Amino acid sequence: LMERVVRLGKEGKHASALPDLDRLIERAGKTARLWEMRAEFRRKSGDLAGAAADADVALELDPRAVSAWI
Repeated sequence: LMERVVRLGKEGKHASALPDLDRLIERAGKTARLWEMRAEFRRKSGDLAGAAADADVALELDPRAVSAWI
């Protein structure tokens, strides 16, 4: 799944990658990097509220999650 998420992100298909990110988070929800990625992909898809919520979770899991601050 992660390879597909990365590929879709490189292709600019961020919204298409969100269901895969959802599944990855269901499996490994305590991984700040996944929440950061979903926040970034949501932001690039226009879901600013969802992006902010995911960034908050990333920062709770790892206060050093730099991209979640942006």
